[in-house]
Amino acid sequence: MKKIFGVLAILLTFTLAACGEQTTPMDEFLEDLDLDDTINDSITFPETYESFDVTVESSDTDILDTDGTVYQSNIPDDGTVIDLTFYLEDDEESYEETIRIEVVQSGRAFIQSSRTLAFENLASEYLLDEVDYDLHYSQHGGMPFVEIEDFLTLLDGGESQGAINFELFEISKDGAVMTLEIVDLEDEDEEDEEFDEDDVIIDDDVERILEIDFDENTLTVTSFDYFRAFAESTQTDFGEDLELYDYEFEEGDTVTMDLSEYDFELIYQNGGYYMPFHLANLFFSGTMYDVYYNGDMIYGFDTYQATDSGFGSDLRSSDYYDEIDDLYLEQNYNYMAFSFDYFYGLKDDQGVTTYYNEFDGDAFMDANNHTDAVFEAVYDLDDLHTSFLMPGFFDSGYNRDAGFDDFGDRTAVFNNNYQYLFDENLCPGGVNFRYLDDEQTAAAISISGFNADTPGSFSNAIDILDASGTVEDIVIDLACNTGGVVGSMIQILGYMTDEPLPFNNLNPTDSATSTTWYTSEVEARDDFNWHILSSPVSYSAANMMISIANDLDIATIIGEDSAGGAASITTNILPSGTMIIMSSTSVSANNDYESIEMGVEVDHHIPLEDFNDHSAILRAIR
Repeated sequence: MKKIFGVLAILLTFTLAACGEQTTPMDEFLEDLDLDDTINDSITFPETYESFDVTVESSDTDILDTDGTVYQSNIPDDGTVIDLTFYLEDDEESYEETIRIEVVQSGRAFIQSSRTLAFENLASEYLLDEVDYDLHYSQHGGMPFVEIEDFLTLLDGGESQGAINFELFEISKDGAVMTLEIVDLEDEDEEDEEFDEDDVIIDDDVERILEIDFDENTLTVTSFDYFRAFAESTQTDFGEDLELYDYEFEEGDTVTMDLSEYDFELIYQNGGYYMPFHLANLFFSGTMYDVYYNGDMIYGFDTYQATDSGFGSDLRSSDYYDEIDDLYLEQNYNYMAFSFDYFYGLKDDQGVTTYYNEFDGDAFMDANNHTDAVFEAVYDLDDLHTSFLMPGFFDSGYNRDAGFDDFGDRTAVFNNNYQYLFDENLCPGGVNFRYLDDEQTAAAISISGFNADTPGSFSNAIDILDASGTVEDIVIDLACNTGGVVGSMIQILGYMTDEPLPFNNLNPTDSATSTTWYTSEVEARDDFNWHILSSPVSYSAANMMISIANDLDIATIIGEDSAGGAASITTNILPSGTMIIMSSTSVSANNDYESIEMGVEVDHHIPLEDFNDHSAILRAIR
């Protein structure tokens, strides 16, 4: 009897143990789902599990939706508890289970509200459709956000040509990672491609990929000229009579920009990819176009307009903003440092690690001084290509012109030399010629700056000098030339040689280098001996012309060393609406890919005070 009871006891124990180990498919599903008791971000619910269809119900779909989306903007400050009911069902059986889960705010920025503003295009060089556009705002306030793909569509221009070509983008999305690659570039015969200085010549062997990681808060770009590759050309053809001959590109380094170092946040929310408006404008608006937000409107304009006298008063007129707050002050300072760290062409020339060390943070954070802080930071750089353009919508009545006390040594020397040349009547303006000797065997053609009309005016001067039948030497007088349109400058070089004209470029941010060769339809005038008069005022495109002529040995460079200026200019709009002009990362270089920022040496020196002495010029050229 004892033995039988013993066997029954063993069997009972085994049966109870077996029952304790039994699990249902729902138990296994929840174990595999492995949900935390508290979540602060969206999750993914599978649609099937083994042979079962999965259905989810939520007690509050405005906070946690049935697809796992968490709506950050609806979560209370102290969080909330949600009931989630899961259903598993197949042809034979079904299961149901309800669990409770706490949903709390992530601590990161999220889109809390949106506004629809009118977009007005003021540009004459880029034509964009005028539409309504949605801007988005985080719970922190401050500057607005754009949804990246929507922003690119706006810049594409709709039915008009636009500022960028959206068709060049191949966009892929993988959760919180968005990748934008430049693809499907036109496979044109390069020898037949016409020049436009705003076009970027593309080497199809180079990958141009931008990866935006919204979790890591980083942007990684394989080639920094990515940000120029999708820009459309201007309506005006500044490169008439020029054609692309050849192009070489040496890749630089991949660049990763960590926005967390500058206290900016990217937002991936409910399938949307959001970026601060001003960063999006910096990255995606192309080389010579910008969008401007003032709280009431969004405006588009081109860089040529931005430098016009009186431009901007309408842009900064806003009823939306009153006084600037601490967050905007902080974002202004952070944006200024970020944009100069990555998009300023003279960072290496100035030996700067980060412009946080160069800009006065205390001044930027002073509500009564924030515009002065930008003004002074700009002119402290002592860079003629970088200047204060206009105040923003928080300080629309601000009125301060740069004086000699604001300039650094280099700028002051430039201005003094220009004033001297002007006082000596050596800056007549436009394109003018004069004979240098009584026999009219030598002449000088002065060019005050390069614009769309310069090549035609120069051609007329050449025709007159040629008709004389006596001129042997021509001096291109760039003494008062402070730059202008590169395409027009290259056309003038076409009169000096039939050889392809090299345009060397370096990008200090990723160390990439390139050379673009152009040919001109203008027939070179080999019957003239060519010379260039350089001065401490010959700057920017004039400096570039002197460098190219020197590298090709097609002209004797006389006078004094040029003033320099290697970087093309670009506008930069701060979150406060304050606008500046700055040297871009497109930096002109000599044949050794050395920056020509500090000027080019002359072959024969003539003191500035002798520039009015024709005999001194004749001695130098002969």
